[in-house]
Amino acid sequence: MFTKLFLAMIRTITLMRYFSCGLLFFSGLGWSQSSDKNPLIEIKANLLEITAAQGLSLSLEKLSPKNQSFGISLYYAPSGDFRNESLEGALYYRFFFPKNDAPLSHQRWFVEALANASWIEVRDDFIVIAETLDTYYTYRKYRPIGVGAALGYKWVFSKNWTAEILLGGGGYLTESPKSTFPRLGISIGKRF
Repeated sequence: MFTKLFLAMIRTITLMRYFSCGLLFFSGLGWSQSSDKNPLIEIKANLLEITAAQGLSLSLEKLSPKNQSFGISLYYAPSGDFRNESLEGALYYRFFFPKNDAPLSHQRWFVEALANASWIEVRDDFIVIAETLDTYYTYRKYRPIGVGAALGYKWVFSKNWTAEILLGGGGYLTESPKSTFPRLGISIGKRF
């Protein structure tokens, strides 16, 4: 019990480190400063991952005035029951299809390319001791890296609130218990 709690705390600290490194990365990209009319940083939560996968999925996106954006997405699930991934990080690039009436709103269809790194633990075999009926499991750990693509649509509402849908996936390039991963989302966010 104590070991699982300690490991969960270590994973949470690691997740916070990646998120803070992403903040530092995005603050140094050198794009123009945001204004109240056109904010350039967006923080969002993926409601689909929170409800269906019972994990926490947060994203930080830096918007460019040139119909593109870069982002980092982090997913953490303490149990890993719904998905094998207990911790996952993705760096992504988005291109927003130009729209004549709102050139800098980033409110429209987009395509996304991403690189993904996951931490996966799979329960493989089990041994049952006949005399005591005790069950023992063996676990394998993987750290696969993959690439993928997605298609989505983003809405921008008043007071810089956003919503987006995302559908895509990718494949792992390194050893993994599965060859593909999903990239799904129904997110809400806020621009600053």
